[in-house]
Amino acid sequence: MKGPKIYLRMLSYMRSQFPLLLTSVGLSFVIVSLDGASMWFLGTLPQILFNAHAQVPQWTAFSIKNINAWLKFWTYSLVYGGTLGSPLMVTCILVGVTFSIKNIIQYTNKLISITIHSTVVQGIRDTTYHHLMRLPVTYFDKTESGRIVSMVVNDIAQINNSITTTLSSLILEPMRLVLFIGIMLAINAKLALFVFVLYPVLGVIIGWIGKSIRRRSNRELQSFSDLISVISETMIGIRVIKMFRVETKETNRFKDANLAYKNRYIRSEQMRSLASPITETLSMYLVAFLLFFGGSLALSGTAGFSGEDFVRFLILLVASYQPLKALAGINSSIQTGMAAAERVFANLDLPVERDVGTEKDLGQIAFNESVEFAHVNFAYPGCAETVLHDVSLHVPKGRVVALVGSSGAGKSTVLDLLPRFYDPTSGAILVDGVDVAKASLPSLRSLFGIVSQDNVLFNSSVSANIGFTDVIPDPSRVQAAAAAANALEFIEKLPLGFDTIIGERGVTLSGGQRQRLAIARALYRDAPILILDEATSSLDTESEKLVQEAIDHLMKDRTCIVVAHRLSTVRHADRIVVLDKGKIIEQGTHQELYSANGRYKTLYDIQFAQNSERA
Repeated sequence: MKGPKIYLRMLSYMRSQFPLLLTSVGLSFVIVSLDGASMWFLGTLPQILFNAHAQVPQWTAFSIKNINAWLKFWTYSLVYGGTLGSPLMVTCILVGVTFSIKNIIQYTNKLISITIHSTVVQGIRDTTYHHLMRLPVTYFDKTESGRIVSMVVNDIAQINNSITTTLSSLILEPMRLVLFIGIMLAINAKLALFVFVLYPVLGVIIGWIGKSIRRRSNRELQSFSDLISVISETMIGIRVIKMFRVETKETNRFKDANLAYKNRYIRSEQMRSLASPITETLSMYLVAFLLFFGGSLALSGTAGFSGEDFVRFLILLVASYQPLKALAGINSSIQTGMAAAERVFANLDLPVERDVGTEKDLGQIAFNESVEFAHVNFAYPGCAETVLHDVSLHVPKGRVVALVGSSGAGKSTVLDLLPRFYDPTSGAILVDGVDVAKASLPSLRSLFGIVSQDNVLFNSSVSANIGFTDVIPDPSRVQAAAAAANALEFIEKLPLGFDTIIGERGVTLSGGQRQRLAIARALYRDAPILILDEATSSLDTESEKLVQEAIDHLMKDRTCIVVAHRLSTVRHADRIVVLDKGKIIEQGTHQELYSANGRYKTLYDIQFAQNSERA
């Protein structure tokens, strides 16, 4: 995406702030006018100090050619009129008043600019986060969480800094520069035109620096993402790190990432810092030349160029250096912001989850019949290997179907296809005969409740975690769900009961307690189709008993699809489906499969032998 397009896209978020923006433009015009007036009055001081007998010049009708003479007539009339005091006092008062009014208005304009840019950044961040929530699971599978956090926090902060630095200056500084140049042209056109020869040179140099800044800023932001990723992974895996005693290794990994970020940050800052000295040096050479050339004209009195004109021209020239320097700094900030915006907009341009919708919305019809896999094949995006091969499976309403098989057989992949975290490569998944690929995602996913081995709980209250689907959970439903999930006993012992904050990922709770909260959450949702993915794995005997009782409550009168590592927990399923390398190789009841003397019997006997050895 081209630079100007990126910046215009950044500014497109300002549409809602258009009235404030117009106000800011108007105030900027007033500020610039007062700036020019104060510079003009300052240029009058030498005339007052060194020419005590100055007279008001003759009235001259206004025209483009005599702007300088016309402005001097009105200035002299005001200063030497005699009614307001001595010329020196009047001039000093005019300079002070114009500066004071200008700064009051400038402060007001700054407050308006803050409101505008903060609203813009809020809009970009809200849009980005909303878009992230609509991206498919494949994006999160392939993208490190640290990079996502860095984008939402750091990259948008860089956009914020860019807009903060540039918004008011982009309005104000060009106006100021145009006014100063206009007055210099009015004073002496030939001398002013000579000055302008240098401006394109400055523009080329600033443009070259800007491109380099943008490249280096991209690398800097990438390094910062790497640093955030290291921090995020370390915090998530801190128990494993301590258990394996690799703190030094992880510390060194962080140091390497931090060093890489520091080096790229320094290179970026070196280039950013180059714009101002170059602009200042070239400008000072120009001023030195004009001191000589313009001073010679003023001393010789040629071309109608007086000492007063020269002083005023010089003041305006030096004053015009400030907006030039500011514009150079603006370019640096814009390039840094655009480097961040490229990353943010690249994510905003990613396609969201495909949500076709249909006339027959699944959320508005009862689940009365079945869930069916019809010749489903699946390969993960970007991978050539097919994970599921011609899977056909019929799950009638009210039945419990268990998926079993060794690791990598495709059990969890089957579960991911049901709520359309992924779409089949070929074949179809049907709910009551409706292809889920033609259903709206919210309506489809409202049909499912899920309890997995590694349930995600949030750093919120027990009540908020159970009633997660509602903004304000229903207390009676929360309590009923907790009781049915065998969770009421431990919840009531917590410091604040249902209002207790359980920490990130429910870290303050035991594994069995977390599982029971997840079951309570599924009970609260009361979805007709239940997905259980290794829900009793990694639990001790007592916890497993409590969790299994809770699952029995949950499974009552529901259609259940169960993935279980412990085959003893699925013996009573209505149908057991055996997967091997992505294919269904056996299905039937426990007794039928065990009697068939196939893969299921082998798996069951291995587990039975292992359990006997442990006993």
